[in-house]
Amino acid sequence: MREKRKTVDRILTIVLWLLIVANAVPLLWYGTRAFVADRFVIKGESMEPTLHTGEGVWVNKLLMGARIYTKFDFEDSPELHCFRMPGLRKLRVGDIAVFNYPYGWGGDTIAFKINYVYCKRCWGTPGDTVRIVDGYLEIPGQARNERTGVRKDKWIEGFERMRATPDSVLLRMRMLRAGQFAGERGNWTTKDFGPIVVPRKGMTIALDSINRKHYERVIRWETGVTVGEFAHSNSPKYTFQQNWYFFVGDNVTNSRDSRFFGFVPADFVIGIIPKGKR
Repeated sequence: MREKRKTVDRILTIVLWLLIVANAVPLLWYGTRAFVADRFVIKGESMEPTLHTGEGVWVNKLLMGARIYTKFDFEDSPELHCFRMPGLRKLRVGDIAVFNYPYGWGGDTIAFKINYVYCKRCWGTPGDTVRIVDGYLEIPGQARNERTGVRKDKWIEGFERMRATPDSVLLRMRMLRAGQFAGERGNWTTKDFGPIVVPRKGMTIALDSINRKHYERVIRWETGVTVGEFAHSNSPKYTFQQNWYFFVGDNVTNSRDSRFFGFVPADFVIGIIPKGKR
């Protein structure tokens, strides 16, 4: 009888441990993806020669701090409700990041779509001035760029190719007109772009005709009203409520990036691809 009881106890102990493991493994897996790192697969050619389509990359969420959702109604809602955990450092110029495409639901209004993500290199952090002259990007904060340790052979050839590509060829490729910025001041293209300042939380701008065009979609996302409505109901100035970023693909002659769709809210950034993983 005692032996039978011991056998039953052993079986119950094994079953208990199996139940614990069965519940712990998924929690550990999803907890790691939510707080530490997640894996994404590159689609398209916009990051060549650095990253290639079909290549898997790990995104580090500890660097910027993990984005934690506070609402999970992702199917029908274009809104993002979240907060960010404390991180080890900020996103820097030269970092490659994965972020939610800011127009995931289509149209010209910034809207969040959970599984619609892009991978690009950051070339403008909050408060930076971005400018492209004759196909070559003037890197904001050159001293900062040196600290990032970006290998020039990974991205500079893209700008050299852009400079050497005739406008007529880019026009046929639909890569010359700069999206929402096309024709700004009579000459903005993907080869001659800016200068434009990346919005920084707390930064105040005058709502003149130029700034209204540059930041209309940003102000609409932050306030829920159009820039015209805001300008008429408040002062002719606006103070940004969030930080934003400017991203460009390394394959600049074949990359739909911030030159076309504009700025990306900081909350849309999922994480940074560590240098040793790309």
